[in-house]
Amino acid sequence: MDKKKSIIILSIIFLVLLSGIFILNMIDTEGSETSSLEEATTKIVDIDKADVSLISVINKQEKNAPSFIMKKDDDGNFGIDSISSFEKNQDKYTTFLESLLSLSSYKEVPESAIDDIKDFGFAPSKYDISITYKDGKNLDINIGKIAIDNSGYYVKTSDSDDIKLVRSKDIEAVMVDEKDFISDIFLKYPSKDGNIDPSIFTKIFIKLKGQKDIINIESNKQSLEYKSGEKINYILTSPYNSFLENTAVQFILPNGDLKADFVSDYGKQSLDKKEYGFKTPTLEVGFTVEGKQHTIVIGSKVESNQGLDDHGHLHLEEEFYYVMILGTNIVYEVRSSRLPWIDLSVKDLIKKNIFIPSLDKISNINFGIDGKDYDFKIEGESDNISVYIGDRKFDLNQFDEFFKEIAFIPIISGLVKKPEGKLLVSIKYSYRKEGVLPDTIKLYQVNDRDVSMIFNDKMFFTVDRDYVKKVIDSLKTFIK
Repeated sequence: MDKKKSIIILSIIFLVLLSGIFILNMIDTEGSETSSLEEATTKIVDIDKADVSLISVINKQEKNAPSFIMKKDDDGNFGIDSISSFEKNQDKYTTFLESLLSLSSYKEVPESAIDDIKDFGFAPSKYDISITYKDGKNLDINIGKIAIDNSGYYVKTSDSDDIKLVRSKDIEAVMVDEKDFISDIFLKYPSKDGNIDPSIFTKIFIKLKGQKDIINIESNKQSLEYKSGEKINYILTSPYNSFLENTAVQFILPNGDLKADFVSDYGKQSLDKKEYGFKTPTLEVGFTVEGKQHTIVIGSKVESNQGLDDHGHLHLEEEFYYVMILGTNIVYEVRSSRLPWIDLSVKDLIKKNIFIPSLDKISNINFGIDGKDYDFKIEGESDNISVYIGDRKFDLNQFDEFFKEIAFIPIISGLVKKPEGKLLVSIKYSYRKEGVLPDTIKLYQVNDRDVSMIFNDKMFFTVDRDYVKKVIDSLKTFIK
């Protein structure tokens, strides 16, 4: 065989061997990946709820967290005696029981590979859970530290010397505290199809920290529908009197169950803790329903370090506050978006105008300006309205535009005290319907900058100065 043929043969043999090594390597790699993705799970707990009589839990990782026992009653339902006076979070009971009674491991550390149980977080453990069966037998479950890759926790059971790894999401569902089983709904009102009828709230008060005046709101007993076609549901009674925007008040009313993000603490002694801030609260809100007042007390802002607060609750981005309902002895943590009263301003609630009367329901409009009175008489209905001063008849289209301008005077803010100053103009609306009292508006020049309005001698406002000037100019022009 010549030298050239030998080189060709050797090259072919080398390529064949190289291909074989590559194929074997691929097979081995694929097999390795498949085994890691399809790790078999082994049942740690596989017990039917009917075969369990009680469960005890000791939480060792949270400071001052009490141990608790969950017992089964005669109807087969589990409960915790020490928190039986509070409303149950039934979803939490269900999740806890289903998770605990079906725990599985995805990997085991055999006894022969365990040098010191401290390496796995069992001296002491984070949580100890004991399940007692109907026949008196026990299964103890000790939960250690989380694995380096955060995939799971080390778990030790009383029926085995091996240490098991359980997925984080599975074991964290049973790492609970007694307070987690208290309902996170902190205020509940009767609703239909999930919506609350706003009319059940007859009184509302809001007291902001650092503000002397309390915001008091009451349902409006005075019907304005005849005057303007608009129904005003609520009025402000302090710090001053005003009609309120229906949509603004609805925003601050509960429209369903008021829900917390976490239950932080419970028991009368917990309410006095300085960190909760209930002695000098950020805000107090009260709702009166069927004669009974429910008061929400919003305490301090929840402080968190790297997203976790002192109770181990995760808070990212949004602010949270400690909240309690007067008389319930539970401390909740609630995100600010669930507390619409935090940044509330009275300016956001009041109507931007008193109301706009409907022209076909008015009998007379009297304007007092420059010491003279101009009395407009209004007759007819709908498109057949006629407007007169004495025998002088006005064009309806012209008067209608003028009327809309006069009727809408933009409000800037309310005033506590009755304003004083130079009277610029007075407007009195008298109505056709017998028994409906007239409405009066008086506009005063208080100083070089401010113009104020008095409505019916009991509601006081600062109004848009430039708009008032425009109204007065229009009135003078129209009368001429």
